[in-house]
Amino acid sequence: MIEKRVAIVTGGSRGIGAAIVQQLAADGLHVVAIARNLENLKEITDQANAAGGSAEAVVCDIADSAALAK
Repeated sequence: MIEKRVAIVTGGSRGIGAAIVQQLAADGLHVVAIARNLENLKEITDQANAAGGSAEAVVCDIADSAALAK
């Protein structure tokens, strides 16, 4: 059984984080992109998936410990 590598990218909805999401997905990893803005995050993960990658969006403010625990 081959296991797929998973990358977690915080701040994945814009800038460097978005570029990292795109590159890791293109490199064959499943990317869990985390950010506070679902609209921007969904756009980035949709682009990665449309290009043949594997990415999912998770909305979370990692500075909020209660939200992070969920």
